[in-house]
Amino acid sequence: PAQEASTTMTSLLHNYSSSDDDNDLKQVALLQSSDSQHKSSYHDDDDDDDDHKEDISQHPLSSPSSSRPSQNRPLSDDLVQHYTHTRTWEKNYILPALMTIVVILIVVFIFIMILGFLGLALFFQWLHVPKRMVLMIGIDGFRHDYFDMYAKDMPNIMALNSNGVRAEKMRPIYPTKTFPNHYTLVTGLYAESHGIVSNDFYDPVFEEEFRVGYPSSGEAKFWDEAEPVWLTLERNGLKSATVFWPGSDVPIHGKYPTYYSKYEHEMSHEERIKILFMNFDRPTRERPDFFSMYFSDVDTAGHNFGPNSLEVRQAIRDVDKSIGSIIDGLEKRSLIDHTDILIVSDHGMTAISQDKQIDLRQLINTTTDALVFNYGPMSDLHLAPGADLDTVFAKVNNKNPNMVAYKRADIPERLHYNDNRRIPDILLVASLGYSIIGEGMEFVGQHGNHGYDNIDDDMGAIFIGSGPSFLTGGKVVAEFENVHVYSLICHLLDAQDIAPNNGTIFNIQAVLKEEKRKKEE
Repeated sequence: PAQEASTTMTSLLHNYSSSDDDNDLKQVALLQSSDSQHKSSYHDDDDDDDDHKEDISQHPLSSPSSSRPSQNRPLSDDLVQHYTHTRTWEKNYILPALMTIVVILIVVFIFIMILGFLGLALFFQWLHVPKRMVLMIGIDGFRHDYFDMYAKDMPNIMALNSNGVRAEKMRPIYPTKTFPNHYTLVTGLYAESHGIVSNDFYDPVFEEEFRVGYPSSGEAKFWDEAEPVWLTLERNGLKSATVFWPGSDVPIHGKYPTYYSKYEHEMSHEERIKILFMNFDRPTRERPDFFSMYFSDVDTAGHNFGPNSLEVRQAIRDVDKSIGSIIDGLEKRSLIDHTDILIVSDHGMTAISQDKQIDLRQLINTTTDALVFNYGPMSDLHLAPGADLDTVFAKVNNKNPNMVAYKRADIPERLHYNDNRRIPDILLVASLGYSIIGEGMEFVGQHGNHGYDNIDDDMGAIFIGSGPSFLTGGKVVAEFENVHVYSLICHLLDAQDIAPNNGTIFNIQAVLKEEKRKKEE
């Protein structure tokens, strides 16, 4: 018992306890008293019963290694004072410090967790939050006055107009044909500057023909004289996606739009829209900033049946329905308020007839005098080897009251159509509604065409702007040229580093809200 008591006392000295110091000292005093009583008890037992004596030398307490003498010694005042001081220091300093550290660690952990959750929330929000976007929809052959002629057949287009703004008319470049004007809309350049001088043309340096629908139209060397907007935006750190815009599936300067589709004339509207929304559905960091889309139906119907036909009416209904599907898709994705929508066309359409034809074969030899490219509203005459310019020009000049002939150098400046090697030596321009015909090009069965002088009213195109940047209420602004659309797209997307072009934002920004307009320096 004495050894157990001593051991307990020693344990109190070396083990931490949450009891008060006074209680600890009381326990020490009690142990000392208990130890003395145990010693007395041993002596009493020796006197009362000698028969029960045992050999002390064999008892564990008598072992030489035993510390019994020191265990039975009273605690010194110094030891008690040291113990008291140690316990006081632990209580007053160490334990509060440990508790403070634990609390700080818990607070820091909670703070880090909160920051982590906030960071994740912001990250996922960044993945999906809408950004400012521009969608340009091109409707081939949509004449500017179709607004009045077919207003009841295009409720979705008219709704965009009512919620936005439109131009009284947008003037196309000359020639008023599909490829030159679509390329102008995305480059801001006249045909003489961007190099796509017609749907079909001859390059005397390459000694090759460019023809729409043939492999040559997909060769970049014919397109490399300009920079389309999708390359401009890439250079400004922005992305683009095109669905069948002329030239967008050609590696111009070795590059394509961020996302593009090879042209398939027979692809349905539904499939085209599906491709469009595949790009809209990309995460924000991958989603394009600029989208373009192309519909050819109205132009095809206009050629085959004329601008006043039921077929044109139906084609407008079909395109309008598809535009309605696009608007619905943007609304369902909560993107409509973040998207500026441009509805544009490349040119208009006029009626033609078989009794308004000019047969070029009656004027020149199409083998020995000149190589002829293009018939219809215009014809390009490239001099045949050995042919004399003045001689050939005399054969066509002033030969028909409904056709005007120009030498390249004399083409009116307002047409911006003489400063390019692909522009012909002699240009023939027919009066509105007349057709220049030749071998195999009698335009039998066609009832509409375009390509005439760009100041002819029937060649006028459309422009509608709807979205957060545009005027509202169906306002109508004055006519402007389509060379300014490129600058408008770049302005809407805040692309600062743009390519040289023939347009300017100041000639088109009347369609924008006051706060969205660029201030003149």
